[in-house]
Amino acid sequence: MNNKNVVIVGGAGFLGSHLSNYLNQKNKVLVLDNLLSGKTEYLNTKIEFKKFDIRYSTIRLYKLLQDFQTDYVFHLAACPFIPDSYTNPGEFVDINIKGTLNVLKACQEANIKKVIVYSSSEIYGGTKNREEAINENTPTFPRSFYATTKLATDRLSYNFFKEHNVPVVILRQFNSFGPNWTQPYIVPEIMKQFSKSNILKLGNLKACRDFIYVKDQVRMVSELMEKGELGEVYNLGSEKSYSVEEIATLIGKLMGKEPDFQVETSKLRPDDVNFLLSDNSKIYNILNSRPEFSFEEGLKETYEWFKTRNIV
Repeated sequence: MNNKNVVIVGGAGFLGSHLSNYLNQKNKVLVLDNLLSGKTEYLNTKIEFKKFDIRYSTIRLYKLLQDFQTDYVFHLAACPFIPDSYTNPGEFVDINIKGTLNVLKACQEANIKKVIVYSSSEIYGGTKNREEAINENTPTFPRSFYATTKLATDRLSYNFFKEHNVPVVILRQFNSFGPNWTQPYIVPEIMKQFSKSNILKLGNLKACRDFIYVKDQVRMVSELMEKGELGEVYNLGSEKSYSVEEIATLIGKLMGKEPDFQVETSKLRPDDVNFLLSDNSKIYNILNSRPEFSFEEGLKETYEWFKTRNIV
């Protein structure tokens, strides 16, 4: 996808900033972000940026898309951190559900060629004992309020494709990690705690997630923008799953630390998902690209970035 006008909603956040910088190499990019967690310092200075909150104005968003002569839209704007949904559910509804509705309506009016909507692997939820890979036909059973709002995002997008012909592609993104973090996710949280001592105060040590390095993620999703079929849902992960305990051990080796695990009950989730693993078969049928970074390589690059920022 070259020489296109691409709008990235939520483009100053963790995934969004990487995607914006990657696509800006060969396309004209406009980033829209309310900066609740995103950071403009993560963006290439050549990228056009406008502060915008998807909760407030479908009409203004439509005008921004129209004035930019937008070809493609990536919708990443969301409240993303699960623990926050326990204490502030209203904001998750306003941004993740109502905000998505506004984005879809604006894209409908602006006649966008294609919009990729970011859903989440958390919508699958599932049984406590599941340890098999998940494909797009796996039943959804969200186990957090965050996951429930993302399932609403997912199905709203599908309905707008079916009922209003909005050219939607839905991406069920599994966990990603790397530089430019904006939330206390597990990888940066472990690095921050290790920077102070070898004591790690964590929640469910056995919880397993599928992690894909951010550079692989944005390279593959940029190809999905071209090749994704309208109305379809695609998983994207690494097809490898790591427990919190395994992640901590790998980061400990990287930082020269021997982890002393302490379970902190306040970090335990009320109805946690024990295991998520992506089956990428469907997306591999249409993409040429595959993940190139090992988990260890991604951790090393992430740690190097943290050190240059004096975070650890």
